[in-house]
Amino acid sequence: MTLGVAYVDTDISRAKSAYLLPNFSSTKNGSSIAGSKVVFSVSAAF
Repeated sequence: MTLGVAYVDTDISRAKSAYLLPNFSSTKNGSSIAGSKVVFSVSAAF
């Protein structure tokens, strides 16, 4: 079993990400996908 944690971020500014809208927005609430996130993962192999 492997556990993982990753911090994912980008250096694009809010002004520059506005040029990419609406394709650069989340489909759930319309916010930008360029924000930072922490990603947790679990994998198992037998």
